[in-house]
Amino acid sequence: MAGSRDFAVLDLQNNSDDLGVDLQFQDFGEARTQPAIVSSSSSQHEQTIHFSEFPDSATDENEQEKIGPMIKRQKKDGHSTPLLPLHPAEVHVAAILPEGVHGLVNLTQVVVLQVKEKQYTSRAVKDLSQKLPVSSLSHLKRVRRIPTVRNESECQKSDLVTVKPDKMFVYLSFVEEFGILCFKEFGDDNIMPVSSEDAARVIAILNEKKVDLSLFSNKVFVSRVARYAPKVREMYDKVAPLWPCSFHEDSYLTRLSSDDFFSQEKVNMIVKHMNKAIELGYKANEEGNPAVGVVMVDHQSGQVVSAAKDSRLIHPLQHAVMVAIDYIAYRQGGGVWVHNNLPLIEESLYGPCGINDIYTSTSNIELGQVVENIGCIEEFRSNSLEDLKTRNAEEIGMNSMTTYICTGIDVYITHEPCMMCAMALLHSRVHRIFYCCPDLQLGALGSITKLHTLPGINHRYEVFMVTPTK
Repeated sequence: MAGSRDFAVLDLQNNSDDLGVDLQFQDFGEARTQPAIVSSSSSQHEQTIHFSEFPDSATDENEQEKIGPMIKRQKKDGHSTPLLPLHPAEVHVAAILPEGVHGLVNLTQVVVLQVKEKQYTSRAVKDLSQKLPVSSLSHLKRVRRIPTVRNESECQKSDLVTVKPDKMFVYLSFVEEFGILCFKEFGDDNIMPVSSEDAARVIAILNEKKVDLSLFSNKVFVSRVARYAPKVREMYDKVAPLWPCSFHEDSYLTRLSSDDFFSQEKVNMIVKHMNKAIELGYKANEEGNPAVGVVMVDHQSGQVVSAAKDSRLIHPLQHAVMVAIDYIAYRQGGGVWVHNNLPLIEESLYGPCGINDIYTSTSNIELGQVVENIGCIEEFRSNSLEDLKTRNAEEIGMNSMTTYICTGIDVYITHEPCMMCAMALLHSRVHRIFYCCPDLQLGALGSITKLHTLPGINHRYEVFMVTPTK
């Protein structure tokens, strides 16, 4: 039926004694959908409905071209290309942190008034705090002082006998609250005057709120400020010159955002496990699946507890992460796929090796014998995960029967997980996640969102992106 369209003839038999639906498929060539035939004298209503835009067979190249571009893009983009192996000396491991912790500063704009006299500042702050509070900007100081004379050289050049007092500014609220459009450019003082129409609107709103306008000058300004409280020194140094704000450094985030969070030995171990995940991705790609591989490692012992490659051709839910989690559940008496002879780990991930031959080729062994530490091979006995589960339970003061299956596990995955996989890792309570390639369309740990940083979730794991520097 290549080259034709598929339609369905839906025959609804409305006989009260024998109600049923008869669905038939016919080839109508270039026919179009026909309107329903409704007859008051007949109990049967027949309607031809458009069933599919695609031919039932798309093996021919000409028929493939008729498939929409979005369908073909889903097959070719994203995870289809295997990654190249990494080298420890040529990688950069960077944490995926909440917005505003590093990188670009998240700014917003506020309406600003100038206090007439410096001695009125305290009264102005108290009045605004009572009549115009802005809880979402509590990290900002209400007042900003702009010195009239900026440095000694300017003071020496000045012919003034007395130096003019500093200018004192206070912010009111977001520009959107007053119907003012954001400015695109600002001067060195980060203060821009608004139009007379906007100023009149601001004064009218302040009068409605009974703000004491005698404390302020008649001019209205706009200023840029930090949208969120800075948590690391790097961000504070960027936003403080714009407008004063409180700063309570988060030492953990500061250390996490630094380039030396991991030692070189740990970087070598990260690259080692990531390269094994890349090998699994190659195997998945050879089978026609996305080139995604996953290796799960006990954070404390360094023992590999699970490894998987993508198997979406077997089942659409069998993303590599889901298969790896299910394998751990299987070893603990659960799981839904492994007992159906799903080939999770067909080869040894690591051969006998020392620190200098990390990239040893794999060899075939039975499922259940996979795993080793960096210096030696250990047999992956059936009770290894149960021991891991019990030990993790003791560490967090819980009974082994109530411990989550992936507590204390680090995950190495070739590509950024989608929302389904990221949530599965969250509910499994993994410790850390490392990935190489971002997924700009579906990635849930840095691309379209940062799941691990969202408010309201009941577990937070650390996420790192491993990228080659050359």
